[in-house]
Amino acid sequence: MRKLCIIILCVLSAALHAQTAELRGKVTDGESIPLEGATVGVYIRDSVLTTGCISNEKGEFALKGLKPDSYLLKISYVGYMSENIRIDNLVKRLDVGTVVLHPDNRLEEVVVTGSSKRYGSNRQIMIPTETQLNISSNGWGLLQNLQLARIKISPMNNQITTQDGKNVILQINGVKVEKEEIMSLRPMDVVRVEYSDQPEARYQAGAVINYVVRKRESGGYIALNGNQSLSSLGVKQYSMSTAYNWKKSQLGVIVGYNESRAKWTRENEYQYNFPDNAFTQEEEGQPTWYKDKTLNATVKYTLYEADKYMFNATLRNKFNHIPNQFSDRQGIIRNSLTENESFVSDFSSWKENTPSLDLYFQRNLPGKQLLMVNVVGTLVHTHSNHDYMEKDMATDAALSTIHSFIEGDKQSVIAEGVYEKQFENSRLSTGLNHTQSYTENRYAGNVEADVNLRYMESYLFADYVYSKDKFTLSAGLSGKFTRYSQSGNRYKKFHLQPRLRLQYTPLPHLTLRYHADVASSAPSLADLNHTEQQIDRWQVKRGNPALKNSMNYNQNLLVSFNNKYVDIELAGYYIYNYKPIFETVFCEGNKMIHFSENQKGRHRIRVESTFNLHPFGQYISLSVTPGINRYVIYGNSYTHTYTNYYVRASLLASYKRWFLNAQMNTRDNLLAGETIEYTEKFHSIGAGYNAANWSLSAGVFMPFMKDYSQASRNLSKVMPSYSRIHTGDLSGLFYIAGSINLNLGRSFKAQGQKRSNSDTGASVLSGGKASM
Repeated sequence: MRKLCIIILCVLSAALHAQTAELRGKVTDGESIPLEGATVGVYIRDSVLTTGCISNEKGEFALKGLKPDSYLLKISYVGYMSENIRIDNLVKRLDVGTVVLHPDNRLEEVVVTGSSKRYGSNRQIMIPTETQLNISSNGWGLLQNLQLARIKISPMNNQITTQDGKNVILQINGVKVEKEEIMSLRPMDVVRVEYSDQPEARYQAGAVINYVVRKRESGGYIALNGNQSLSSLGVKQYSMSTAYNWKKSQLGVIVGYNESRAKWTRENEYQYNFPDNAFTQEEEGQPTWYKDKTLNATVKYTLYEADKYMFNATLRNKFNHIPNQFSDRQGIIRNSLTENESFVSDFSSWKENTPSLDLYFQRNLPGKQLLMVNVVGTLVHTHSNHDYMEKDMATDAALSTIHSFIEGDKQSVIAEGVYEKQFENSRLSTGLNHTQSYTENRYAGNVEADVNLRYMESYLFADYVYSKDKFTLSAGLSGKFTRYSQSGNRYKKFHLQPRLRLQYTPLPHLTLRYHADVASSAPSLADLNHTEQQIDRWQVKRGNPALKNSMNYNQNLLVSFNNKYVDIELAGYYIYNYKPIFETVFCEGNKMIHFSENQKGRHRIRVESTFNLHPFGQYISLSVTPGINRYVIYGNSYTHTYTNYYVRASLLASYKRWFLNAQMNTRDNLLAGETIEYTEKFHSIGAGYNAANWSLSAGVFMPFMKDYSQASRNLSKVMPSYSRIHTGDLSGLFYIAGSINLNLGRSFKAQGQKRSNSDTGASVLSGGKASM
């Protein structure tokens, strides 16, 4: 009997120790919106952390393998008050249900230390640290201080692109916005920033950056931002935005003005290899003005009821005037055919006015369903002049005179509908995007022609995301039907575009991600016309109505590791472009013809790593990104290879509300067809102070360089060339920047739409030299 009792006790003890428990639940805010990235911790004796996790995109969490015991469940999220739940005698699976976190109005007391980056199912989730919030004057400054990998922000004009030059969609609570509205955001109102460098199929963009901010129920704000060079040259940037809320409505106005002024010197070298003769030509450039002015104005009205519907009407207008284009030049020509020198002046101007109306409706349906409809109508009116003159300096006789005038009008409509459905561990979204446009260009001067182009594109897409524990699968399939016609030339083509994304997180701070997709790329509407324009005495630009869509095959692998001291990302890319559209140069009579056509293919391999070091907590953050590009291009009549190494770096140091920032980048060159584009080499240093509602900073662009330059080299056998443009006006250029952000009433942001579309293409063939 004694032995039997011992055996029974042993079996019961083993069964008790083998038994494990599980905790599940969901985290939302006060309006039932899931909080992704909430920190969930399980503590024993109130202070000893047993295990923890991060809530997923639906706000859900699951903690398995717990020993039967009593615990304290702590749930926290930046900007919200933490919630503590005591669990007594946990012995099996327990669902704590929905845990609602309420906004913490004591925002100044919120402190985030260590690594604040999390990898969600299809994006990175960044919770700004206290220091990043304190030294950011607005949402745009916060974005720069986050030091995102694979994102380029030009400090000269605040243009944002991916490392590959693709467009970046900016959003606030899911609605597409202009950068002026990002500049109006108070950093303390930002809960988190979501960054996707491989967005879902429906976005058709290189990256999406979404600011999640608190909703505004009443009151409003006024924000003013300015950036001014301490010289008549350089860059001027001003923006003003205001919004007011009452009941279910919000009305906002945003105005932005940008101006660039500098004197550039362009130097060109050409080798003309005509069948019957060959000669060289050198151009000694003289300083030439470049001026660019842009005025943006937006009026937005939003009507919404939380968790039910949202209607958004946005009226935008953009006016761009470039009286002196970047391609302008003047100087002395020395031609090996003659001993006489000639003087050349080549000037172009551009005006564009683009009004548009954006209507958006979103409806939340029962059963975690969502329906979105977006319609955008756009008008684009353009006016362009090109004047070229070359005269003999000895006799003052005109050798060549060219004048062209282009008046263009384009009307387009973009309509999109999207349906989403949430499941327990997955999400399905599908929709249709249709674009219809009509372009009419009238050419006068040396060439007289009327060009009418009709373009239509239908884009059907579906995305499915499945997330379970440490694994995420994202699969998408889209079909693009393209059709355009011009002067009897017609083109119709349908392409399937699959995409796949796999993500695995084997350890809490280690993430592996693989992405592959196939995408179709349509030719530029400006290249599809059948006209030609004379560039100078020897060169002609010709359109090509026979251009076809090209196909892009992309793969990339990302390995990331992050903790409180370092974030490391290693990314490798392989891109194959089938039938890419690049320029070909060939002889025709006594002219060199520049003609875009579908080439055979281009291979590109890019490897880069990003090291973000913050060994002293929030006080110093250093980001360094070295990389390499390798190109192999097979043209219809040529083969070229090229390798380029580059480095980008940024430093952010701070103490309380004082900050110091510096950045630099070497040239990240590009091989497109037979042309190598040598991009900018740049560095800058700035410092300032950021108070709660205002900021003031100053800095200098390129203090250690005497010359700022860009260049291009054409490897063509018939017309090899080298062009360099440079200026000293931007070297050692001091600037001052400031902002004022005032709240009127309570600070709760309006609900944002999920999608927005726009059309900005002018569809005009430029007659000037290609700008770099």
